[in-house]
Amino acid sequence: MREGAYFGVREVGTRIWALLQQPRRLSEVVAVLTAEYDVAPAQCTADLLAFAGELVDSGLVNRLDAPAG
Repeated sequence: MREGAYFGVREVGTRIWALLQQPRRLSEVVAVLTAEYDVAPAQCTADLLAFAGELVDSGLVNRLDAPAG
């Protein structure tokens, strides 16, 4: 809202947003989405990475790197 921009998302985008409210690996989100929707894991991963990248670039979510080790 500070930037005067907003995202309009549909059903799947809303589901992704809900899943990202808790820190989790994107592979976990892919697993949930492929179980709930008729989408191939490779396509889901590509689409999720693109969408998550937009959210990170816009400052709407933070990327948490996996702990070392």
